Amino acid sequence: MLAKLPFKKNQVFFAGILLLIVICYKLAFKNTIDAWQTNRKLKAQTKTGNLAYQPDYLNRKARNLDKVIDSYRADTSTFRSNFINRVALMAAKENVKLSDVPSPNSSTRSDRLIIQKISLEGDYFSLIRTVQGIQQTQGIGFVRSVRFKVANSPSNVNQKLIVEIFLEIAR
Repeated sequence: MLAKLPFKKNQVFFAGILLLIVICYKLAFKNTIDAWQTNRKLKAQTKTGNLAYQPDYLNRKARNLDKVIDSYRADTSTFRSNFINRVALMAAKENVKLSDVPSPNSSTRSDRLIIQKISLEGDYFSLIRTVQGIQQTQGIGFVRSVRFKVANSPSNVNQKLIVEIFLEIAR
């Protein structure tokens, strides 16, 4: 038979609970507490090393934003004639016809932006090269959208490919 143990049942029970608590601490709670302390330490470091508070970063960010705004900006007093001349030269280089440059209507004007529409006629690849040239040209605005249309003639033999380009200009 089993020899009598010098421990009472309550002492064995409490020792088992204590052992269970130590095992739970080692397996679960220790990692959680370590992660919480590391998180708190990293949050304190981010507050002192945040890039938004550094003046060089803010200056570089402001210069980049100014460059983006300048790509939208154009001189509105002589803009229309310069714009038409530049687009006509690009179109002539690619054998594309500048078919329509309607005057900007009041519905597309706002206090900060002008939306200018132009229409070009030609073959597909020449039109694509012209649109790419317009996108890369500084000082005439930013290409907002491009729409291709096929104009049917009554005989359906000579179909014209027309591209409508909408440019956005900041005042």
